[in-house]
Amino acid sequence: MWRAALVIVSAALCLSPLASAYVQFPIGPAGLINYEQAGRSLAAATSLSNGLKSLLGRAADEGGSGLLGVNITSDWGHDAYKSRLLADAVESYIYLYTPAIAVASGRNWPLGPDFIHTQTLASPAGRGTAPNWDTVYSVSRAELSLGAFELRWPVLKDRFYSVVIYDAYQNVIVSLGSGQHVTDGGSILLLGPTTAREPAAAYRLQQLAAGARAVTGGAPYSEVVEFPTDIALVLLRVVLKNQTASPDADDLAAVKAFQAGTSLKPYRFTPPANASTLFARAPGGVPALQQLSVDPAAWYGWATNAVQQYPAPPTTLSEPIAGKLRRFGLLEPGFNYSALPAEQQAALALAVRVGNRLLDAGTLYGFEYEWASGWQVTTRGWGVYGHDYFTNAVVVKSFILPNTGVDAVYGVAYFDSDRTPLDGNNNTYTWTIPAGKLPYDTSLGWWSFIVYDGNATLVENPLQRYGVGDRTKGLRAAPNGDLTLTLSADPPANATDAANWVPTPRGAFFTVLRLYSPTRDFIDGKVALQPLVKKPKVVAAAPSPSPAPKPSPAPGGAPAPKPGSRRHRM
Repeated sequence: MWRAALVIVSAALCLSPLASAYVQFPIGPAGLINYEQAGRSLAAATSLSNGLKSLLGRAADEGGSGLLGVNITSDWGHDAYKSRLLADAVESYIYLYTPAIAVASGRNWPLGPDFIHTQTLASPAGRGTAPNWDTVYSVSRAELSLGAFELRWPVLKDRFYSVVIYDAYQNVIVSLGSGQHVTDGGSILLLGPTTAREPAAAYRLQQLAAGARAVTGGAPYSEVVEFPTDIALVLLRVVLKNQTASPDADDLAAVKAFQAGTSLKPYRFTPPANASTLFARAPGGVPALQQLSVDPAAWYGWATNAVQQYPAPPTTLSEPIAGKLRRFGLLEPGFNYSALPAEQQAALALAVRVGNRLLDAGTLYGFEYEWASGWQVTTRGWGVYGHDYFTNAVVVKSFILPNTGVDAVYGVAYFDSDRTPLDGNNNTYTWTIPAGKLPYDTSLGWWSFIVYDGNATLVENPLQRYGVGDRTKGLRAAPNGDLTLTLSADPPANATDAANWVPTPRGAFFTVLRLYSPTRDFIDGKVALQPLVKKPKVVAAAPSPSPAPKPSPAPGGAPAPKPGSRRHRM
């Protein structure tokens, strides 16, 4: 009996019963138990679950809403049951944030065969999306529960383009284009989890009959893709070589021809006439879902509906988060917020505010690399998230439709070289590119530097210049090749500064550097970016004091009054 018990205990401790030594628990004189605060900090840093519990207790002790954006009372912060309930609710909210917002956004994209094609670069009218100012977009979606869809695009050479397809959890499932040397067009058949498989065989026979195909260059690309969700969000980007608010006619003609040859069509089936009405849009759209004042019943109702329609694959959902979602019935069909016990309703309502606060923290500080210069970069953590639902939700809240790191990397700067938040109110900044060179493959990619205001919106300005990049005409480099950009709300007086001017708002802003086809050293964090440097304010010299006038002689030869006398002050 004791032998069996030993085996059970050993197995529980992940030890072999034949091991010659046991794990040394950190409870001796030199153990971590003697450094409780450090131990708690380490545990919080390595586990979202432990970290949340620790944060709730700290917020309750501090009082007010400074830490978590809402007042956490002592019972929610320290009671064993309620603090765990709230922590589970916050994790559940963060997990659901991605499908809730991604599906709400995707439902605004037209259902194939329809596309929305833009044919000008973005402008400040496109609010809240952090758009680039380099490419035009084409968007559509496939609802694969209806049947298989075929995406086709034509030949496009000597110009950057990308085809990126996202699932309901904004994972990048397909990423193809000039960066992968796919320049002779392509065709992809999309199948969802519930799509009949017969079309795949027909498609493969069709491709074989058309002749040999190559993966990279030399012939059109073709592939069958088994999608993990029954919604596929299709985004095509095509770069404009003339980076201005008014594209060159010849430049735009090539883009229009590519867009005209692009299609996303049902493959060997006819959708019902009411297909576009079968998939509801979120009440109030994405902006309503992102409000802190959102009705919790409406928010969780929409989020759980999205998860029911597009269940997460095992790569996205597993224990223990699945168990926390089940605790509130969030994975059950017909979720009813009002039917939950009062404490669960209260926890889920609080989770909206706490969850958003944590996502804001991730937006500002949750990057893979942060250099001393203030730039923050994630090169591998975007686009393919696995079980990292926190980073997934942060990217969605940041209005980013990501690429994978090998395709593009976005560097973000919120601070200047002194670690002061960027602010265009009476401030001027410079940013230098040494020798005018950035770490990307110039034969495949490009770079752009864009300023956004606090609403992730491009900044209105008289030049209609919303960013600069490798295609911007008229930039002036120094004799040694350095390119220094000037960031300010008002046009600079100096001619070189004016040529390299990037307008900012009169208030808080942030910058994004996009590098397409980045180098391996940059992806690995070996190459840093220069900081944004605030220019010292020019203080006007004080005027020289005028000489004091000599007092006039007093009438009748009397001595003049001395300064400070009663007569002088009158």
